[in-house]
Amino acid sequence: MRKIFSVREPHGIKRENAYLRLGFPLPKGEFFRKEDVNISTNSTSNTFIFDLTPILYWPDGSMKWVHGDFFFDISKGSTLDFFLENVSEGAPSGSQEGVRCEVKVQKDALRVENGLMEFTFKKGSNCLIEELGIFACLTSRKGIAQQIKWDEVSPIFRGRLRVDIESKGTAFIDKKRLLVRMVTTILYNSPQIHLMAEVHNPHAALHPGGMWDLGDPGSIFFEDFSIHIEKGVAKEAFWMDSPERTPVPHNPSSSTLVIYQDSSGGKNWDSPNHVDKDGALTVSFKGYRVWSQKEGGQIETLAEGFRASPAVALRLENGPFIEVAIQDFWENFPKAISIQKSGIRIGLFPGEVKGPFEIQGGEKKRHFFMLAIPTEEPFTHTRDYLLPLEWALDPEWVRLTGAISYFLPESEDKNDTYLNYVKNVIQGQDSFFKKREIIDEFGWRNFGDIYGDHEAVNHKGDYPFVSHYNNQYDFIYGAIVHFLRSSDWRWWRLAQDLAHHVADIDIYHTKEDKAAYNHGLFWHTDHYKEAKTATHRCYSRKNETTGGGPSNEHNYTAGLLYHYLLTGDGASRDAVLELAQWVLDMDNGEQTLFAPIDSGPTGLASQTVEVTYHGPGRGAGNSINALVDAYILTRNRDYLFKAEDLIRRTIHPRDKIEKRRLDDPEYRWSYLVYLQVLSKYLDLKEEWGERDWMYFYARESLLHYAQWMLEHEVPYKEVLHKVDIPTETWPAQDIRKACVLNFA
Repeated sequence: MRKIFSVREPHGIKRENAYLRLGFPLPKGEFFRKEDVNISTNSTSNTFIFDLTPILYWPDGSMKWVHGDFFFDISKGSTLDFFLENVSEGAPSGSQEGVRCEVKVQKDALRVENGLMEFTFKKGSNCLIEELGIFACLTSRKGIAQQIKWDEVSPIFRGRLRVDIESKGTAFIDKKRLLVRMVTTILYNSPQIHLMAEVHNPHAALHPGGMWDLGDPGSIFFEDFSIHIEKGVAKEAFWMDSPERTPVPHNPSSSTLVIYQDSSGGKNWDSPNHVDKDGALTVSFKGYRVWSQKEGGQIETLAEGFRASPAVALRLENGPFIEVAIQDFWENFPKAISIQKSGIRIGLFPGEVKGPFEIQGGEKKRHFFMLAIPTEEPFTHTRDYLLPLEWALDPEWVRLTGAISYFLPESEDKNDTYLNYVKNVIQGQDSFFKKREIIDEFGWRNFGDIYGDHEAVNHKGDYPFVSHYNNQYDFIYGAIVHFLRSSDWRWWRLAQDLAHHVADIDIYHTKEDKAAYNHGLFWHTDHYKEAKTATHRCYSRKNETTGGGPSNEHNYTAGLLYHYLLTGDGASRDAVLELAQWVLDMDNGEQTLFAPIDSGPTGLASQTVEVTYHGPGRGAGNSINALVDAYILTRNRDYLFKAEDLIRRTIHPRDKIEKRRLDDPEYRWSYLVYLQVLSKYLDLKEEWGERDWMYFYARESLLHYAQWMLEHEVPYKEVLHKVDIPTETWPAQDIRKACVLNFA
């Protein structure tokens, strides 16, 4: 038996029939069908079942990455290990074929049976789940409320232990479409129902002069977006503002109870990070409040504090309790959850906030929440949801599989100086968790992004200098690699939060703008300038800047790829493919105004810094990397063919390198990014045994440039006089030099 991953219970709560979904790699040549895989645990409990779904394959047809759904018991404060073996080595322990969620597809409805209840999803209905009376309601700035009608309903995943149902609808506001999508996850023999609600403005921003400020004509404004559970008259209810608190009873027949988080509750809760289109603060007070309101309007404050992670439980007449909790409640403020006489309201964009919400053109936002039914005791399941288990793949297993190139467990890394330095990201006063607090990087649009504090080195003001990182240099990928190497959950928290943010906020989710921008990744905040009202879109009219838009030089997909492989999060997978499509479209001359004259490649996918430079640089490197990652996900060779086209366009084994001016670090430093990506391409070709003409073309090109590096490159500390602003970030590029030379 070989250990593949562990699960830790850190909160002192015994979990029964706990659910976990994660992905893990498998060694080449060992497992060709999921039925060949047997997984066991070191637990003495009889509760353990699992189901696997193959995601990626090795060239010989064996499984490379799988996603798993697991149910198990775990004692409080304990660690549970999971082991893998071939079925031929022993009897299957957890993959019982007798258990299954049943899906019945009818003409205008889907019915899902999970062993406890039946759930009906009707196409054309305003009710998401008929048996539970779940409605999504959006209220315009004029106070006009509209229930979302679910025009499309379909199963997007059908496993034995899990079924995901996608429901799509559209709200119309000021002659614009706001797309609403919900994914309902139903688990086998479990009261827990996991839901995701997404709002998406598919329209383009107008961005006059290349400025992307709030208030753009392409934005959509509304007052409230809430999910309502209305299934009869409430009999009794309980609430808690934290899973560690004692539940408090509430009489729903006499008053409405509201738990509302207005701001982060942190030291800098009123940071200029939270402004509307006019530059006015959108927050009103520090933290959260709980109040009850009688029908006559009388309000009584019941509690207040800084950061809430609440849950509510409601019992209907002659029925069981329904529990509800929202993930990252205070982090994604403003949020509200309320108990009403008719049911429960989940305020994802709550009208309690002092101003309207603005969804920018091409912007989307997902929220996650959970409800549990039937349950006889309140908060049995919401506590588990709000206090999640921690998991980690075994680093030695990851290395053994060979699924991640050059992988080394942290325990075997002898470079203590490096490890101690990198750990400053997750611990100490300069950790990224602490840096969030400096600019209050919280709220539904900000949470998950990283503070670009290096841009504030010359800031003299006594207020926070707001600058956003937007996954520059692919921090998601770096954090995931360190998580896999160390099993330290703090790395995963940073990676997970940022992956959600990037997939929602930082990508321009529209097809209504020009091809050079559609589906692109927005730059980090403009260098040494404040974000102001540009949010996460780089260029603000309030700064002295030339403006612009998404560019090939800022396109990072590897972290999103591995986030998908480890979680099965479809949004991360879609983001990789969206960014790869952006590369194809921006270089497609047929999608420009000049197509009747010249429909050839535009060069936008291969240029770096200058429109005339199409040599090794991060612009071409990032484009090739996105295409390679999309090819890894789909095996669609169109992506690979385009990557190879860009390689031939930008490098040659006989390049006269001195003409590239690579000794100019200000404008040519990123040739190292390109050579790293070229190495990744060669690794892919090696893995699939494709030692063809393109393989040797790329190989000889890489070696040609590596030889030049041996003869001419020096540490960055010796050339900082050649850069415009010699900050501490420049020497980090020496690590890239080491990587390229090592690969060569």
